[in-house]
Amino acid sequence: MADTSANLPFGHELTGHPAHHALTVYGSERCHDTVRSRALLDALGVEYNFYDTEKDAALARTAWALQGGGQKIPVIDFGEGKVLVEPSDEQLTQALQKTDGLPVHGVTTV
Repeated sequence: MADTSANLPFGHELTGHPAHHALTVYGSERCHDTVRSRALLDALGVEYNFYDTEKDAALARTAWALQGGGQKIPVIDFGEGKVLVEPSDEQLTQALQKTDGLPVHGVTTV
């Protein structure tokens, strides 16, 4: 897999967490919306990086910067400026359908 570290938003250089997939989810294991979005991605077979913003302040700053200073989670970064904040399952599914290069098979609108 290609090294995508040069394309990562501010904050990643402080964490030492390499990116391995095109999709990145910033959130918390204790957040209902994060758990729901990750469950949908898992059910669809979408590979993604998950970063817990409660465990790393640099990652939290990255998530806030991606949403223009807001402090909501999950933040789902598709790269190239495409970011969803607290998406519904329908919004996330629609965004996945429009994204090339992600391993999504059989995606249907929920």
